Amino acid sequence: MIKELIVSIEPAREANADILARISKKAFHTDAELGSSRTLSEPPIPGGPPGYDSPDFQKYMMKVMDYYEILAEDKIVGGLFFSSANQDHYVLERIFITPSYQRKGIAMRAMEIAFEKHPDAKFWTLGTPNWNLRTQNFYEKLGYEQVGWEEAENPEWRGIWYQKTVRAYSLPKIKNLEETKEIITIEGTITIVGSPRKAIQKNETGSETVADAVLKDHTGEINIIIKGFQIPYMTPGTNVRVEYATVESSSRKLMLDWKYGRIINLL
Repeated sequence: MIKELIVSIEPAREANADILARISKKAFHTDAELGSSRTLSEPPIPGGPPGYDSPDFQKYMMKVMDYYEILAEDKIVGGLFFSSANQDHYVLERIFITPSYQRKGIAMRAMEIAFEKHPDAKFWTLGTPNWNLRTQNFYEKLGYEQVGWEEAENPEWRGIWYQKTVRAYSLPKIKNLEETKEIITIEGTITIVGSPRKAIQKNETGSETVADAVLKDHTGEINIIIKGFQIPYMTPGTNVRVEYATVESSSRKLMLDWKYGRIINLL
């Protein structure tokens, strides 16, 4: 009889940032080698999302997100971290397991425990590269369904966007939006997209190409700023979900958080 591994998750510790970065690097490189779509002319170059192999990045995520070490029999074998777009909506930002412990049910159990720790969540979302068939199959086994996709600066990392609904929820309506520093998630249709321009990023040096646009739902409309690499995909009539946004009263403009804000093209 094969012994079932005891899986647990614990808050990540800075002292283990080096270990987590090494595991993350191995895991994402394995995905590039084994998880890629066979329809690609060439497999993806081994790599990963921003900071995947950096101990400093792991430490930073421990400060700004819910970051957990994944343990099997008390040994660190992976990590996961997620954020809360609002009290109803949690976003799984990343999960990784060292290759020698993959395909043992550890990632699935770790995610189940994370769900149990946050019973207030009404729905969870996550993204995974469109070339990665292995992760797509994994998330679908967990009950996630594709709701759209997220464009990326690197087209190879265009993300399929998944959602798992735990219980009924409703998103804010545009007519009810007021100035708020609370993070909101909202859906609507892009009706107007302006010409690209340069904008200074808040709390950052340098500038970024952006475009002013208008988002509309059945209750009203609001202005929104679209980041440069997203502009070609935000044509009038595009249905989107906006995550990690706040409302600025001076211009009644929907503002994306520069670091975490995202616009999802809905199916």
